[in-house]
Amino acid sequence: MKVYLDDARPLDENHSPNDGWVKVMSVNEVITLLQTGLVTELSLDNDLGDQAPHNEGYQVLNWIEEQVYISDFTPPDVMKVHSANSVRALQMEKTIETIRRRVATRSERQKNPIHFATMVEPESTPAKPFSQRLIDSITHTLKSDLLLKGLKVDNVSISPIEEDDTLEQSTNMQVTIQIDVITLMCKP
Repeated sequence: MKVYLDDARPLDENHSPNDGWVKVMSVNEVITLLQTGLVTELSLDNDLGDQAPHNEGYQVLNWIEEQVYISDFTPPDVMKVHSANSVRALQMEKTIETIRRRVATRSERQKNPIHFATMVEPESTPAKPFSQRLIDSITHTLKSDLLLKGLKVDNVSISPIEEDDTLEQSTNMQVTIQIDVITLMCKP
């Protein structure tokens, strides 16, 4: 299914119903269709009538980005912006790039998984406790995710809030996270 979000423009020769395009006029309609998993292509306008900012095409991309981060949601293969709002269109394009990078990174992680439970320490180094391996894994993931957002982290410190003898057997561990320096990386 191909979804065309616009409140004013009709479907045109590039978005014909004969080619599988469906026109919708609200963010909620698009999200409902995306949740089916059947949307393969998406073309978005941003400014959708008098309900802004509660009904902007940008919200669809924010929803997709959130779902990609928190679940195994697979976004449409093709996502385009056809908004006349040039400032918001640029923001939307950048969000699409972020979504694509995140999906590519997730795909790479799935091809080459690193699980903290299966990590093997070199024989010359004593094995780390499970809690430390978990903290190392969280630190690595946090740094990687922030790097995808264009932020470079110089130092991350994660430590258990409570350390006791039962921590190694526990399925829950509360931690504090301290990020010392974040550097915004900009392309010239």
